[in-house]
Amino acid sequence: MSSRSSAHLSTLTFSPVVREDTSISGEAVTKTRRVFLDFVIDGRSFWNTLTRPDFISFFGWLLDEQDEQAWVDRLLLRGPADLSNGRRSFYICPECGDLECGSYSAVMERSANTFVWRDIGFVWWDHQHEGHAETVELMEGFGPFVFDAAEYELAFERARRVSHELRTALYCTDPEE
Repeated sequence: MSSRSSAHLSTLTFSPVVREDTSISGEAVTKTRRVFLDFVIDGRSFWNTLTRPDFISFFGWLLDEQDEQAWVDRLLLRGPADLSNGRRSFYICPECGDLECGSYSAVMERSANTFVWRDIGFVWWDHQHEGHAETVELMEGFGPFVFDAAEYELAFERARRVSHELRTALYCTDPEE
């Protein structure tokens, strides 16, 4: 995915992805199977572009719908950023969801008609320095992306419905029942 000028409006959709489990010589599982929704920007999988591909979106595998709604609110700029400098995460640790394991994030902005993702990169904590400083490795040549605000919000509304259906099908749980 290459850089986009602010005149080009990107599209955002979501697509189900399976992260298969892994075991070593038939022993303990070292990677848990996860089914999640991938961010698809301009028809291309965001997950397939990650430099550290073992991170997943929060959509589909978080069993608590309130937690998922908090993530959605952050990406719609209705809630506070979850990282410093206004960064908002969208791919997180597939085992525990802890941001200190690392995450992919962006600085996100909103105008009356658009949402913008810029400075997209991988954030990790340098635990060797006092205060556990956040370090950002920017994804060169990736973004910024400008989305039509109405379409962006609609994409998240659709993703929430699909995520609910995934959770219900995979985990036989319906939090609304």
